[in-house]
Amino acid sequence: MKPPQRRLAGAFLAGAGSRLLPASLPWRFFGAAVVFHVLAWLALLAPGGRLVAPVGGEGLQALEVVDVQAGPQGPIFNRQRLEGVAFVPLRSGIA
Repeated sequence: MKPPQRRLAGAFLAGAGSRLLPASLPWRFFGAAVVFHVLAWLALLAPGGRLVAPVGGEGLQALEVVDVQAGPQGPIFNRQRLEGVAFVPLRSGIA
């Protein structure tokens, strides 16, 4: 009977389960990102906030501004379409 051979990989991985991160960790990061994303949108749309975004299909877009003001019954959203714009996403490697 031959004695068991110790391999370097086996010695390195021995007890690796105790050094690995828990499987639920990515879901915790995802949950935290969702919570902070929702909080950021709520802060934008709180009274006194302003949201500016290009609205429309490809090629024909307008700049829309939403101002939020405090009203007696709740927030008042004032929407205003400004001028035509063209949203061009940034791409790397294109001259």
